[in-house]
Amino acid sequence: MSDKKSLFEAIDVQRAELCSMADQIFDNPEYEGEEVFASGLLTDYLKKNGFEVEMGVGGFKTAFRATYSHGEGGPVSTMRSATWDTAAAIICRARDVWVPQ
Repeated sequence: MSDKKSLFEAIDVQRAELCSMADQIFDNPEYEGEEVFASGLLTDYLKKNGFEVEMGVGGFKTAFRATYSHGEGGPVSTMRSATWDTAAAIICRARDVWVPQ
């Protein structure tokens, strides 16, 4: 099985929850720098899925850095809060349009 196919299968397992979070964020708009609801929703999800979450990044109370490590010396993936709400929406919408071969 290709790495791409494995990745999309892993995303599909969590697709409903990711789409629900994207919808909740969309339905509860917050002012820039005051994204308390969105930040809490996303960081709770990330912690539940094994990410280490650092709050207050860059001096913003709702900004966070989420890091996922898998084993010693392996790859580390980090996403900043500015990208997470968009990433969840992209994952939900893109899978409706494009399916990997």
